Amino acid sequence: MDTARLLVRVTRALLLSTVTLGCRAPRAVVSAAPPAPLAAFDSFWEDFDRTYAYFEHKQVDWPSMRTRWRDSAAHVTSDSAFVSLLLQTVKPLRDVHLTFTRPDGSQLPSHVPEKPRNWNRAVWMASMRRLSYTDHGSWGWAIVDSVGYLFIGGWNDAVLKTNDVDRVLADLRETRALVVDVRVNGGGNDALALRVAARFAARDVVYGSVQYRNGPRHSDFGSMVPRTLKPRGPWTYSKPVYLLVGRGCFSSNETFIAAMSMLPNIVVAGDTTGGSSGNAVQRRVVIGGRDTGWRYAVPRWIDRMADGTVIEWNGIAPDVVVAFDSARVANGIDPVLEWALARARR
Repeated sequence: MDTARLLVRVTRALLLSTVTLGCRAPRAVVSAAPPAPLAAFDSFWEDFDRTYAYFEHKQVDWPSMRTRWRDSAAHVTSDSAFVSLLLQTVKPLRDVHLTFTRPDGSQLPSHVPEKPRNWNRAVWMASMRRLSYTDHGSWGWAIVDSVGYLFIGGWNDAVLKTNDVDRVLADLRETRALVVDVRVNGGGNDALALRVAARFAARDVVYGSVQYRNGPRHSDFGSMVPRTLKPRGPWTYSKPVYLLVGRGCFSSNETFIAAMSMLPNIVVAGDTTGGSSGNAVQRRVVIGGRDTGWRYAVPRWIDRMADGTVIEWNGIAPDVVVAFDSARVANGIDPVLEWALARARR
């Protein structure tokens, strides 16, 4: 091949490559992943969005919480600061079950109810000394003038065993009436509470229902699941029972109260309960694939009483309202307890 022909071919090749390069499609722009705290915030918000049960009941604008707080996540400098941001995000839900757990196991509540409880520890303890109360820590009992008294401060099966209650009920069997005091019981083991309530039931009774959140929309729920109390034990305490309740009652204790309120020999007295039931599931707080050690809880069911009343925010109203008169309390008198003992003696 002569030199002239070779130059022609080289020139054509250069021109062709220039045209091809000029027509090449521009490279696609790849969006950068959001910073780790922003992604973690999105994960938290989305978890609540598809799991939390009470958005419609509480009429909270959940999308606006994302708009308000998301950008702040990019500026947090510690795990605790990030959790503080999450706490601010969920505060409008005012949910006692919506808690954060620190790496050391201590609790950080997102909501602390402000309504006063109808119980004063110092006055109550003075009353117990007069009743010759048998103290077992968070629970105990007494007999005065043929009236039994049973105090249960929490449904904690590490402290209170079913057999313990059964033995005490055997001692209280011959009393003419019984006062059961759960005014400061904030909940615990649902099954334990129902096992105790079952000793007062003579037959099966439906005391409520629950619905679990089961879809992406805030209105998505499964079918209502009835909750039934079944009798337990060789005998039933069928004499009059005065169940003392108030604003300090939450969660599984409200399950106990709802079940007891359906029994014919039970009079619920005191104040409306705290109003919180959620069956929360625990989640980890993870930032950028790193487990921070923090945990948070997401309530996932709607709990109703037998008449359909939602317990959350409403509580359970007593059959008899007994005022917690501050003047009487100042004089060392527990008005709710005194009312119940007087009524039981009659």
